[in-house]
Amino acid sequence: MASSSRRDDRDSPLPAKVPTFFKIVLDKALRDGRLEIPPAFVMKNEDCLPDSVFLKDPTGRVWRIELTRRCGKVWLQKGWSEFAKFYSLNHGYLLMFSHEGGFSHFLVRIFRRNTLEIDYPISSSHDGVPKLCGGFQLPKNEEHGDNVFVKILDSPRPKTRSRGGMYTDEEKTTRLSDRAFSRAVSFKSSNPFLVVKMQPSYIASQLTLSVPFVKQHVCARGICDMNLEISSRRSWPVKCRVGVYRRKQYARVYDGWKAFVRENRVKVGDACVFELINKGRTRNATFKVGIYRA
Repeated sequence: MASSSRRDDRDSPLPAKVPTFFKIVLDKALRDGRLEIPPAFVMKNEDCLPDSVFLKDPTGRVWRIELTRRCGKVWLQKGWSEFAKFYSLNHGYLLMFSHEGGFSHFLVRIFRRNTLEIDYPISSSHDGVPKLCGGFQLPKNEEHGDNVFVKILDSPRPKTRSRGGMYTDEEKTTRLSDRAFSRAVSFKSSNPFLVVKMQPSYIASQLTLSVPFVKQHVCARGICDMNLEISSRRSWPVKCRVGVYRRKQYARVYDGWKAFVRENRVKVGDACVFELINKGRTRNATFKVGIYRA
């Protein structure tokens, strides 16, 4: 009986490790207006890091911070100074970043030099959206709990404007794209769903999905058959491959994806909601797709 117990313990899978890293805030980070992400974390996850990340504190306040890259190093930069000022960060404070899926969302906890966690500021808000310092709260939906995954890989925003202060066509596209994504994340459903902002590589080749979402709701590994529906009248069969490349997991949709993009005129900057409406008894899964035009 004892050997059987040991065998059961050995066969029990360990819970998946959540990518986490710590960072001690130095005067240089506050003075330069940027915080370097630990090189070891960057080296391990470089291909998964987007151009912008969302940092959420324990109260639910969310901050969008743009990343900058140079010579293999990555920094939190645009938005970092506002973040540091809002939480009154000082030299020696410790930040703990815990990955929340999609590599664009992190839960951040802040500790003082005395090792105690700070008291997080709570500001007044209008319609549930705080107005201070650029922080905001993502739309709440108590019905779906942990079933919401948001994946956003932003392209760098252009800095130039045309004469007279008018936005260039490229800037207008970026602004419209942000509006499309904002509308998409307000989507509500009791079903699990994934929000994806369309990037050039997604339109031209394969769609990359959140690995945690796919492994939880579609299949853990290998090739999965899926169906994408715009309405009950028409569906597009596609395949999703879950695998590992250079020690990094990936989930990509192909073999039918291009036809879906072409026939539904999906463009760069559009935001798509993939709502799982039928998980199926086999490895098939059906997603109802909502397209929010940029």
